[in-house]
Amino acid sequence: MLLSLILLGLAAKERLLALFFIPVIASYLLLLPLLPFEKPPGFRWRNFLMFVAPGLILGLLFLRPYLLNLSGWFDGFGYANNSPFWLLAGVIYYVGLPMICLGSLGAVYFLTEKNRAALLLLLSEIVPLMTLMAISPFHYTANRYMFISLTSWVILAGLATVELLARCEGTIKLLVLGTLSFLLLQPIAEDVLYYRFQNGNRDDWKTAFELIDKEKQDGDLIVTAYPELTDFYLQEQTIDLATLDLSNIKEQPYRIWFVEDSVAQQLVPEVPKWFAQHGRLIGNLDVHVQARTFVMRVYFYNPISGSRFL
Repeated sequence: MLLSLILLGLAAKERLLALFFIPVIASYLLLLPLLPFEKPPGFRWRNFLMFVAPGLILGLLFLRPYLLNLSGWFDGFGYANNSPFWLLAGVIYYVGLPMICLGSLGAVYFLTEKNRAALLLLLSEIVPLMTLMAISPFHYTANRYMFISLTSWVILAGLATVELLARCEGTIKLLVLGTLSFLLLQPIAEDVLYYRFQNGNRDDWKTAFELIDKEKQDGDLIVTAYPELTDFYLQEQTIDLATLDLSNIKEQPYRIWFVEDSVAQQLVPEVPKWFAQHGRLIGNLDVHVQARTFVMRVYFYNPISGSRFL
């Protein structure tokens, strides 16, 4: 129990999402006396306080800077960006439908067997998700925060598969192996897409700047929503998208490269439209992930020649 508190503290120091484990453990301790499960040894309030009190103090220590600056917190995160259904659908997609189905049914089965570990794993799946869904109408949320529950889904799905194999005999085990293949092949396929074709579900800035580096000349200007990325990849003169003035851009004697991403479309949609009309599309590096597209396009504009060509 002492080691678990130390590990929780280290996890929270790296990522505050680890504090989700506190309501998970609290709900487990509250439900255990109400359910017809065999109580573990030492199941007494004194022992709970020895464990929970340091955990709560630890959590408050990590939350203290944010509690003292609530206005700053809500300025940065106090806006809704996703609906509860979007979060739920995203978690199902990222965890994987086979894992969700078998893990859920496995949890139900082991609960009927009065397995305490299954109760804890189930709570670690649903409590963080329900918390995120509840605050999403007024707070910034993202389905990637639910990575904290992935281990529980994997364990329950694995236990369900082991139970199926143990209870089946003869050729019926082939059907169970088919179920196991769903659990293995689906995440393997997602990994191949993620690493080989979808650029880690991120904007492909590296390839975009490689395209520019091949053709740019001394004195060329580069326009992006993230000048620091240009500094990192190219160490070149950069114009911040927020300061770009389209009214006199044709009068400037500079060749201009524009890197368009989703943020640029949202902040100043007129700039991507202008370059699409007056510039040359050098590369389309959009990453398509189901219902979402990570936009990444490179445009070139030469005001000196008044043409779209290099």
